[in-house]
Amino acid sequence: MELAVTIQRICYPPATENGGWYIFQTSSGTAKGKMAFRPRDGESLILFGEWAEYRGNKEFSFDGARLNVPVNPRDTLRYCIERTPGAGAAIEDAVWQHSGADWQNIKPGAVPRLGGALYERFRLSIESLNQNRVQAEVVGALIGKGCTPNMAEKAFATWKGETLGVVASDPFRLAELDGYGFKAIDGGIRRAYGINDTDMRRIKAAVVHSLRRLTDSGSTVVSWGDLFAAACGALGGYDDLVVAATSELFKAGTLKGFEHDGGYFALAGDYKAEQDVWEFITQ
Repeated sequence: MELAVTIQRICYPPATENGGWYIFQTSSGTAKGKMAFRPRDGESLILFGEWAEYRGNKEFSFDGARLNVPVNPRDTLRYCIERTPGAGAAIEDAVWQHSGADWQNIKPGAVPRLGGALYERFRLSIESLNQNRVQAEVVGALIGKGCTPNMAEKAFATWKGETLGVVASDPFRLAELDGYGFKAIDGGIRRAYGINDTDMRRIKAAVVHSLRRLTDSGSTVVSWGDLFAAACGALGGYDDLVVAATSELFKAGTLKGFEHDGGYFALAGDYKAEQDVWEFITQ
C-alpha cells in the first residue's frame, strides 16, 4: 500500500549520503524501512509498504519511497510532446495556450497542425503516460528542472519511483547515468536544485568526475597532482574546497590511496582490482 506522510524527525541513522535503513517519526506515526535517499525534516513522502506491529506498537514497514510533489502539468505536456513523433515546441505552446492544465482533453484540430494522424499519435502518448503515471510524473518533473527527456528516462530506469528523492538530495547523482557526466549537470540543472558554486556536493562530484576522466585511457590510478589540477580546472578554482572534498571522499571510502605510494588515488572499485593484481604478483 501507499502511505502519504510528512517527515517530522529522522530517528536513525544520524547521517548518511545515498540512502539505507531509516527510522522516522512521521505525521502518521513511526515508520521503518529502506530507501535510496535521505529525506529532510518536513518533507512529504509516499512510502510503499504495510502496517505492522512491533512490541505492541503500530508502525509502518516500508521498502521504498518517493517524494510527494505536485505535478506540473506543463512539464508533463512537454514530455508527452517529446514522445509524439512529428510534434514539437510550436505545437506544445499552441496546446498550452488553448487548453492550459486541461491539455489532455484537447480536441483534434483545436490548434493548427494537431489533427489526423498526428493527433492520434498524441492521444496514444497521453494514454501511455496515464498507464505509467509514476514514470510520467518523475520524468516530467526532471524535465522541468532542465533534464533532457533522455536523461530523465535513464534516471527513472535506474532509480524508479525513488528518482526524485535521489536527485533532489544530490543532483550530481545524474552524472552516474551512462552518457552523462559532471558538465551535463553543472549548469542549469544543479542551479535549479539550489546548488551554488561552493556546495560540497558539487566539489565532490568534480573530484570524482576528474578521476574518472583521467582514467579513461586505461589507467586506474592517478597522482594527487593530476587529480587536484583537473578538479580545480573543472570547477574554475576552489583549491581549498577540492582538498577538503577529496579528504571527505577518502574517509567515506569513495576514493582509495595506495599504501606503497600515498600520492596516488583510485576509485574504490578500481582500487580493489589493483589490490587483487598486486597480491597476485607478490604471491
